[in-house]
Amino acid sequence: MWADAVDTMDDCADETWQWYRQYSHAPSDTDDRTSKVFFNRVTPEVISEFESEFGSVLPTAYKAFLLEIGCGYIKQDIASNISDTFDNIFLDPQEIGQILRKETEDWDVYADFIADNEVPFFRVDANSVFVFQDTSEAVFFPWNGPKYANSLKEFASRLRVDCNFYTQIT
Repeated sequence: MWADAVDTMDDCADETWQWYRQYSHAPSDTDDRTSKVFFNRVTPEVISEFESEFGSVLPTAYKAFLLEIGCGYIKQDIASNISDTFDNIFLDPQEIGQILRKETEDWDVYADFIADNEVPFFRVDANSVFVFQDTSEAVFFPWNGPKYANSLKEFASRLRVDCNFYTQIT
């Protein structure tokens, strides 16, 4: 299982993933909140724990992203545009689990707005997320909303170039 995830990231060893990797930190590293981009790698044990409760609902590409790059945020893109309005957080499995269990009162993501075949993975702001549908890598707004990217790689690439690109899609 983990070999498939790592192979997926190896296949994506292009400039997008290289850019994200420069901001990747060990699971135990602390975010000092001075960085505009910061990720903590997730351990295989964390993903296994998530999958023991929810099954294999995360696309292989996202598991690879979590293992190789991590969960975290992107507040500044390569053009030095800064996102002050949006959170832009790639969620960790624990946060995804909270949403799927409908335990999200703390940060107001309305779990009822996420269909049964959707898995949240990216928090836009305090009450909205982007989702994968049916273990597909395509990125959507919940409840069969608009598609923002055909794959995680496309989504991450567009975010790297313009950290607010999704605000221009209607």
